[in-house]
Amino acid sequence: MSATKVMNLVLVLFVAAFVVITIMGAKTNGTPPKQNDPNQASQTFNSSPLSGLGSLLANFGPKVSPKQLTPSVTTFNLAANQKVTLKVAADSSNEFRNATFQMQQASGSPCASISYQAINPPAQLASQLGNQCNLGGGNCQSGSNPYKFVVTVLNGGGTITLQRNHASSGACTVKLQ
Repeated sequence: MSATKVMNLVLVLFVAAFVVITIMGAKTNGTPPKQNDPNQASQTFNSSPLSGLGSLLANFGPKVSPKQLTPSVTTFNLAANQKVTLKVAADSSNEFRNATFQMQQASGSPCASISYQAINPPAQLASQLGNQCNLGGGNCQSGSNPYKFVVTVLNGGGTITLQRNHASSGACTVKLQ
């Protein structure tokens, strides 16, 4: 077999696997929500097998830089300040940007929660990215590292809030990477 035939065969197999995995994910989430329970859709939602690619691809996407933040600092000591609010400037050249935070602390569980509120999110994205859940508060985690969180910021900007968990004691430092 020639090298071209082998590459074409590999490409066809890759595309077929991608289609099968995508269809499996779509079928998993195909059950409609109950009429009287608006939270049913979010409770029964199971992410597709491809959803793990989001955190992997986040490393290669555009990032929030310190100059886009007010105040424009990268390290936050939540032992001194219980709550820090960061304003993220709009960026019309990037539809999405990632803000990756690394939490460092002395005790064994995350010491802070991180949340994002978008300014005027598009209607189709408002429920997913416009008001992201409290990261570090136990509601959602980012990958296998419970101290590293990626917040997806929309092009309109918004507000990121870092807040110390009440049950946490000792040092609590959060850094923007």
